[in-house]
Amino acid sequence: MLERVTEIRDTLLAYVEARVEMLRTDLQARFEDTVVLIVYFVLLVAAATAGLIFLFALLAAALNIWLQSQYVGWLLVFLLFALPFACLVVFKRFFLRQIRQLLNQILKTRPDQTS
Repeated sequence: MLERVTEIRDTLLAYVEARVEMLRTDLQARFEDTVVLIVYFVLLVAAATAGLIFLFALLAAALNIWLQSQYVGWLLVFLLFALPFACLVVFKRFFLRQIRQLLNQILKTRPDQTS
């Protein structure tokens, strides 16, 4: 009888250890997938930023030629970036509230969420 209890205890212990190991492996895989996605998006944003810098420099040069001025094109491109920045600074609370609401919606409606 005591041998049977010891066998059941060992079996249960092995089961719990296997479940813990599976959970650890699953969490590690999710973490690795998340890190890979973050690195991918950082590279994507860096490439897009480089391309946009080139395009906006080209736009400023084209505006300079079209407006027959040496600096007006650069000023217009600067204003193109300065106005949204000023809006973000002036309406900071509104944008922070919108970002919080968006994040709450995303986190509440995750498909892999188990409740």
